[in-house]
Amino acid sequence: MFIGGLDVSGSPPVAGCRYLAGIIGDADEIEKVTWDLGRNIHMSRIKNNREKRKVLDRLRLNNHKIIAFCVVMDKDNIILKSRKRGRGRGSEYRVIRRFNRGLFYFLQPRLRGFLERHGKTISDIKFQCDSDCRNFARDNSLQFVDPGNAHVLADIVGWANNANRPIKGVLEIDLKNDIMSYMRKRFV
Repeated sequence: MFIGGLDVSGSPPVAGCRYLAGIIGDADEIEKVTWDLGRNIHMSRIKNNREKRKVLDRLRLNNHKIIAFCVVMDKDNIILKSRKRGRGRGSEYRVIRRFNRGLFYFLQPRLRGFLERHGKTISDIKFQCDSDCRNFARDNSLQFVDPGNAHVLADIVGWANNANRPIKGVLEIDLKNDIMSYMRKRFV
């Protein structure tokens, strides 16, 4: 069985929802990676920087049954700019929903090759996500469940990118310009 995890990351006063971090893979492999890291490893619960570095050093994502990705999306800034333009000054819900769909539109092709190699489609995956990502999942008709091990790994990937400590084996994807032009077409 394949599962996924999603989490947003970014310092709210400065960057807000800057990154979307995710992981997709075999549930048993994700369990093994999480087990190797230890329990209670959500990065917001670890206060000591030395302990956070230890978690990053132990994390091994170079596994052919797992894909980890981190998308630069700059959500808060793009939504703010889109709401200030022409018709975009309307419903915030409508603008956020359009953003979520644009993000998925550009992200899905980047994940398709991995999923096809394993005989899966994006609709086969149940994504573990917290409240920050549920609307993204809902707006794109993705299956979602409560946070678990895959969400914890996505949290670590997002935290590492936000702290400018990229993890080896993570697919880095910058979609902010693509999403901005996608939003301009709809709200200008």
